[in-house]
Amino acid sequence: MDHISKKGSKPLPDAGNMKYLAFKLEEALAAEQLVCKQNLLLIQEDRKPGEVTIASRDGAVHIFRFLRIWFDLPSTVFFNAALYLDQFLAKIKVQERYLKCVTISCFYVAATNAGYDVDKLQLVNVSQSKCSVNDMLRMAEKVEQKLKIGNADIPSTCADFLDIYVDILEMVTTVCDAPFVFATRETLLTRLEVLMTDHRCAFYRPSMLALALVQIEIERQMGEMSEKSLYYLQDMVNVFVVIAEIQHTCQIRTGEMVNCYNSACSTLSQYDNQEKAKHSQNLMWRFSSSTYALCNKYRYNRNAHYLLDTIEEQFQ
Repeated sequence: MDHISKKGSKPLPDAGNMKYLAFKLEEALAAEQLVCKQNLLLIQEDRKPGEVTIASRDGAVHIFRFLRIWFDLPSTVFFNAALYLDQFLAKIKVQERYLKCVTISCFYVAATNAGYDVDKLQLVNVSQSKCSVNDMLRMAEKVEQKLKIGNADIPSTCADFLDIYVDILEMVTTVCDAPFVFATRETLLTRLEVLMTDHRCAFYRPSMLALALVQIEIERQMGEMSEKSLYYLQDMVNVFVVIAEIQHTCQIRTGEMVNCYNSACSTLSQYDNQEKAKHSQNLMWRFSSSTYALCNKYRYNRNAHYLLDTIEEQFQ
């Protein structure tokens, strides 16, 4: 009885804020129609020898993650760069030898459009793309022309939907007795970046992929509350009702949602278990002649290889 009265005394979510979030969701869904993510499969279908493969696309998005961290840029730049790359590859048949130039060009366009001044020479050198700054600028101009960036509405990304979903759930869980403690937005964005590096997940609509990640996070929360699951049963039901309403608003079919959820779980499981990534880039170290001579002086075996410790990502 005390539990019921305590829940009845809790304030309801602010109707004005919920209406604003519903409006933002409708806007994001309208902008999502500008992107046809299904065209991503065209990279794999009707492919000719020498053209970019879907696996190469995944490797390029891994480079986006590295560049974003190297230049200390927000996740928005990463998601926009991945969006530009997927759109460009879906519209134009790109040769494999030009992919790295296209990759850094998309990243440069995403960074400059977000208002960040990226050192062009450093971007070219650190990416080891073997193209010049002028090559990158010409390709960046071509990307902007083909995608009509700046002349059209901005499509929604997974990060846009994730922000809206988290805002809605935070507002709903404020009236719950269940101790929901979601991961930080930074952590969720990092896990969303991991999903975007896998074409099996990036193929899905941004609204669907972000919702799958939110559902995984909610299930993780409920797993931690398993001992008191019956006590918080009504709160859990209310949260899943909100998820179902979001799915209905986004017009996501149940079968597609299940497939997206399974793909996301598989990718995140590999990431959490620190399994070896399939896409890695061999770094070419450039030394001065004096440094190179000094290295050889203290190396007994010139063919020796050194194994570096794994750098684990720490979440706060």
